[in-house]
Amino acid sequence: MKVGKEMIEVRPIKQMTLNQLKNMGFNGYRTHTILEVTQDNEGMNQSFRLEKVSLDDLYIKEWRTSSDALNFFNEIVDQGYSLAAFVDDVVVGIAIMSYIDWNNSVWIENFRVSEAFMGQGIGRLLIEAPIKVALNKGARIIGLETQSTNYPAIRFYQKCGFEISGVDLYRYPQRENDLKQVGVLMAIEL
Repeated sequence: MKVGKEMIEVRPIKQMTLNQLKNMGFNGYRTHTILEVTQDNEGMNQSFRLEKVSLDDLYIKEWRTSSDALNFFNEIVDQGYSLAAFVDDVVVGIAIMSYIDWNNSVWIENFRVSEAFMGQGIGRLLIEAPIKVALNKGARIIGLETQSTNYPAIRFYQKCGFEISGVDLYRYPQRENDLKQVGVLMAIEL
C-alpha cells in the first residue's frame, strides 16, 4: 500500500498488542550481503575487522512474534519513550526505546517497519523521532544493536547518521548450519 508522508503520524505508544505486532507481517530480514567480523588476538592487543561479504544464496532471518516478546517490549514501553508510526490508526512501524540513566543514553531496543509499508520513507521518518526524543532528554548518545548478518539494517542506520561503535562477539547463540552472528553496536553522539 502506497501512502503519502502526510498520512503518516508518529506518536508515543502506551502499550503494544500481539495483534499489532502480528499485523505488521514478516518480522525479520532478507539479504545477500553480511558483515563478517574477525578478531585478531595478540595478548592485550585486540583488533576487530568488519568486512562486507556477498552471499551466493539469499539469507533469511525471521523471528516469531510471541507473548514473551510482547511482554519484554511492553516493559520497555512503560518507560514512556517508545513511538509508533500510524497510518489510519494502524501501527505500521515501531521504535521501542529505553532511557539508561547511569550513562545518559537512549537505546532503540526494537525498530521495525511493516513489510507492506517498506520503501516509503516511514523508517526514515520513524528514526528521526527517537533522535529528537534523545536530544530533548539531553542524552549524550542514542544507540542500538543489530546483527552482523542484518546488512540492510546496518546500511539504513548508517544513512541515518549512526556509526558502528563496537561489536559483541557473544551476544547471539551460534546455531548449527547458520551464519555466525555478531552483535553490531551503533550510535549517534548527540
